Amino acid sequence: MKKKMKSEKRYKRLIDSVISNLVFELEKSESEEFDRLILQFVRDNEWLNIKCGYILSEKGIQVSNTIFSSERKGHRKGLMYYPSSVGADNSLKRYYYELINFRMNKYISDPYISHATGSVCVTVSSVFRNTNNTRYILCIDIVNDCIINTV
Repeated sequence: MKKKMKSEKRYKRLIDSVISNLVFELEKSESEEFDRLILQFVRDNEWLNIKCGYILSEKGIQVSNTIFSSERKGHRKGLMYYPSSVGADNSLKRYYYELINFRMNKYISDPYISHATGSVCVTVSSVFRNTNNTRYILCIDIVNDCIINTV
């Protein structure tokens, strides 16, 4: 049991670290670079079971595409499961409104079934400001038992 808890803690610290690195890069970027930076991040970190990433405005409106890794493993196709696109309103999503309403910098959602993939995931959301001092929310969907079982 202790070994599993240590492993879960190590995994969460690793996720926190890699997401913090992405936030650092986004803070130095113009909004036109967001899709490219998220794509690079998702591809470089597929081994962490990161499924996709996207960015919201401070009002909860999606300002980037939903970026998946090159292989969309586990993605269910059909009418129910499809990724949100630019302009989608995510303001009622818990990973958005709890982050904003409680004035947090980072939030990890409870497990839920992703409309983008059809998989059970958690969303890690993090507030940042880019070079124009515009406030955004980075959202990263992760499918991993270590996080899902401990949230």
